Amino acid sequence: MEIEKVIDIIVQLLQFGLIACSLYFAFKIFAHSKNTGAGFSLKVSEFVELTVDPSSVDVGGSSKLDEPSVASEKLPADYLYLNHVAFIREEKQKEFQERTGLGGFPHYDIRVILDSYYKGALANVKYVEYFLHKSYPEPIQSRSNIKNRFLLKELANGEYVLQAKVHLKNRTEPLLLQRYITLEQDESFKRI
Repeated sequence: MEIEKVIDIIVQLLQFGLIACSLYFAFKIFAHSKNTGAGFSLKVSEFVELTVDPSSVDVGGSSKLDEPSVASEKLPADYLYLNHVAFIREEKQKEFQERTGLGGFPHYDIRVILDSYYKGALANVKYVEYFLHKSYPEPIQSRSNIKNRFLLKELANGEYVLQAKVHLKNRTEPLLLQRYITLEQDESFKRI
């Protein structure tokens, strides 16, 4: 009985030590990244490498960042991003439910835009292909109007992951973006 208790205590100490070492190394990586502005890289296997680079966005200011070279194959992870808002128009619910044939489900207006922190980034976009949920009558839609930031207006009655291919000028491969479309009522926003 005594040996089992001793072994149990040793196992618990080893588990605690492993957790403590993991937290120590995670803290050291975070501190190094914060102090140097550098990220870190971890090679998991011959084919998988995890690289984390900090965003170059100055969150303290509101000025746009200088434009990186679009022709270069490596763009910052935050070069372009999707944003969305969802809201309900109560007076349109009956009309929307009749149109979709889905009575009893609230139908949200969603607005999705492409945006960037970088100067001139949107001017480098030819068009955006949006890939909506397969239940939409037109699940693939393109937008090319830079004036409204490639705005997608749609209805949604369920949450899903919206994907987008952003086709850039002077670049052969599109950027792939995604956005989880949430349907929480935003009281501060009514219509665009």
